[in-house]
Amino acid sequence: MSKSIQETSTDDLRVYLADYQKKNKSSKVTIDNIRRIFSSFFGWLEDEDYIFKSPVRRIHKIKTEKTIKDTFSDEGLELLRDACEEIRDLAMIDLLASTGMRIGELVQLNSEDINFQERECVVLGKGGSERVVYFDARTKIHLLNYINNRSNNNPALFVSLAKPYERLKIGG
Repeated sequence: MSKSIQETSTDDLRVYLADYQKKNKSSKVTIDNIRRIFSSFFGWLEDEDYIFKSPVRRIHKIKTEKTIKDTFSDEGLELLRDACEEIRDLAMIDLLASTGMRIGELVQLNSEDINFQERECVVLGKGGSERVVYFDARTKIHLLNYINNRSNNNPALFVSLAKPYERLKIGG
């Protein structure tokens, strides 16, 4: 017989998470995401007085290893630049490499966000915080070349290559 939500215990949730991880060969990150979902749900049940105390309170965050991503070597970056077939792509690679901004920040940029005089732009980062990033002379040249060869007036800095020239998305 299945238990009601009121009767769900911390041990039941621990067993479920362990079984789920084993059965699906899930990573610790996935299991911790499920734990967080349970925590939100049971927290809501507690806030709404459906249950007295959340059984997830005693299940702590699952520690995961943070992996440091490898950076491109100078040679790797040059090979990447050489592989660019479009001036837009070269401008994007240079801007990312020069500033260290995230791709999500890059696709949110508008042409008006670029200050070519100071070789800087304002990006909207995680949590809605703005910061100024600076780019090098090579990036300035490639960005100007790209902007001057565009045949549309979309305010987005980087747009699709084909009509209707939509703002580029992260997946693009």
